[in-house]
Amino acid sequence: MAKRKKVSTKKIINDTRIIAILRQNGRKRIADISKETNIPLNEIHNFIRSNSYIKKHTAIVDFGKLGYNIKLVLALAVSSLQKDEIETYLGKSLHANFIYKINNGYDFMVELIFKSMDESNRFIENLDRRFLIYDKKEYYILETKKEQLFMTNHNLVF
Repeated sequence: MAKRKKVSTKKIINDTRIIAILRQNGRKRIADISKETNIPLNEIHNFIRSNSYIKKHTAIVDFGKLGYNIKLVLALAVSSLQKDEIETYLGKSLHANFIYKINNGYDFMVELIFKSMDESNRFIENLDRRFLIYDKKEYYILETKKEQLFMTNHNLVF
């Protein structure tokens, strides 16, 4: 059995602090991160160059400013025979922002984004026609209070 590489607590804390700062501002300069955290420049550079924590660099879009003001979260309980098919369908939908596999009597939780309630209603009607959905809970997001909070304050990490 391969031995695990032992990682120091200090390295874990420093890595987490770097992640927190990058989650706030992914374009922050290494020198500024170093100054803010007192982590040496070379350690930050090595972390950024060799890490496997960051899946991708992406923009957080204000969809409301693009005219997409309706956000709907659906919890779906579907036929076990159609789980793969509905997951593929949702994944190809223009409206799907995230798709989660969940538990407690439901199979999926999906965030959908629309320009209008009519568009939202048509999507749900189409979903009901195409698939055997045993149960569905609809939650319209009225206001986003805060988002993207996890691991964003390097002073509160541990």
